[in-house]
Amino acid sequence: MADMSVTAPARGITIAERRRVVAATTVGTAIEWYDYFLYAAAAGLVFRTVVFAPLGPAAATVVSFLTVGLSFLVRPFGALLAGHYGDRIGRRTVLMVTLLCMGASTTLIGLLPTYASIGVWSPVLLIVLRVLQGVSAGGEWGGAVLMSVEHAPVDRRGLYGSGPQVGVPIGLLMASGALGLVSVIAPGDAFTAWGWRIPFLVSAVLVVVGYLVRHGVEESPVFTEIVERGAAASAPVGVLLRGHLPVVVVAALVFAGNGAVGYMTTGGYIQSYATDPAGPLRMDRTGVLLIVSASAVVWGCRRCSPAGSPTRPGAGRPTCSGSRSSSSVSSPCSPSSTPGTWGCWPSRSPACRWASGSPTASSPPCTPSSSPRTSGSPGCR
Repeated sequence: MADMSVTAPARGITIAERRRVVAATTVGTAIEWYDYFLYAAAAGLVFRTVVFAPLGPAAATVVSFLTVGLSFLVRPFGALLAGHYGDRIGRRTVLMVTLLCMGASTTLIGLLPTYASIGVWSPVLLIVLRVLQGVSAGGEWGGAVLMSVEHAPVDRRGLYGSGPQVGVPIGLLMASGALGLVSVIAPGDAFTAWGWRIPFLVSAVLVVVGYLVRHGVEESPVFTEIVERGAAASAPVGVLLRGHLPVVVVAALVFAGNGAVGYMTTGGYIQSYATDPAGPLRMDRTGVLLIVSASAVVWGCRRCSPAGSPTRPGAGRPTCSGSRSSSSVSSPCSPSSTPGTWGCWPSRSPACRWASGSPTASSPPCTPSSSPRTSGSPGCR
């Protein structure tokens, strides 16, 4: 295999171009995660009654959240698939495909007939569309960060890589805010009957915006240089697994532990638990959605803070810091079975998001040294 080291991929790029890349990846990530979080919230608020109702209240809730978790099973496949082609045909092209795939899946969910209309085909189609969302999210997240990092100066990669991370809480804010607004416009049964569909259909417009923004961004200079030198690997995923498997496994496990706390808020659980008419809290749906929106604002501020946007190369210190912060809030963010003793009921979720929003994901790999970058290789020297 040819030498694939790339020493200074970001030289010659103007500040304006770097800003366009960060803006484009942040906007695209926000739109994709709007779609992703929108489904999670709807799973707890709507799908258990309009798609899985024949299973009964308890089983319908469990299955509805299983479809949320299903996307996490396919996200690694999406990451590997997008990584392979990102290293073969370019990061920019893959990011455009993931954006369109996510938007199309979300829009089609907004048009999905209920179980009462088409029977078992309703949950089947919903699961298929959720799988497509998971594959898209798997390719989007790492690809957007990589695109920003590869356009950044060597000593500012942490800061530039934090841009797409801000897009994630923005997506949560947009999703919860949109559902909260619709809950006001279409209160009560109207929300379940048709109101929930509106935010899903709006995704079609957002995808067009994201496509236009990303279309004007140049390809990654790292990828361009690798292609010019003929140093691209024929099987990038294979190179990754053969050379960096222990790092990949450890990084995945660390990030999984950190993300578990966050998804208590973003995964739809809090929305379902707090608004369940048969539950201990029985809170107003609009109020809960607005509180989750507030948590997204706090999360985004945490991402924008100096601690959340490291500028020095290396991911070890911020990763450990983020893991410790997440561990410190894991117990307070857990509900108890007794009303009034909820450790992190929705009004406290902004505090939980502040702590768990520490910079684990804002610390991208340091200087790239090999081709299989999109595939997940740290490539650090």
